[in-house]
Amino acid sequence: MKGKKGQAAVEYLLTYGWAILLLVVVIGAIFASGILTPSYFIAEECYLGPNLPCNFQVYSDQTTLKTYVLLDVTNGFPYTVKLSSFKINQQDITGEISPMGWTTDGLTIPSGDNKSIKFEIDKLYSNGELKKFGTSIDYVSCAKEINEKCQVTDALNHEISGRIIARIIAVKT
Repeated sequence: MKGKKGQAAVEYLLTYGWAILLLVVVIGAIFASGILTPSYFIAEECYLGPNLPCNFQVYSDQTTLKTYVLLDVTNGFPYTVKLSSFKINQQDITGEISPMGWTTDGLTIPSGDNKSIKFEIDKLYSNGELKKFGTSIDYVSCAKEINEKCQVTDALNHEISGRIIARIIAVKT
């Protein structure tokens, strides 16, 4: 009778032991793949408000040791707008960064049209790194009823805050 109990115990341990071993291997493979890391669940986005939809690409240039943010901003307002100021910032960057080639006149975008804007950051981020950038945009309406000459004045200025969450792409030029 004692031999039968021992055999049953060994069979029990072997049967469930293989199942537990297989479960541990599967869980280990899932963790090793990176699927369960928090950054895997964070979606990339570009949000500048409902009337300024945008597309983006953020890449680090291994040759110049800088990071570039490329934005394609569409004017969703029913009138022309002039962006008088557009800045981005990030926690590990001191100060705000203005677009490359930006003039004091700003950037005029007709209704429904889009413009490309490029920022240069004097910092090299790693490939695949997830970064969150804050944005600050000042603009004026160029609607005929309000500001037909599309002049930038403090009285007509509007400010929008937004965000860009992006995964860095490393390139060599």
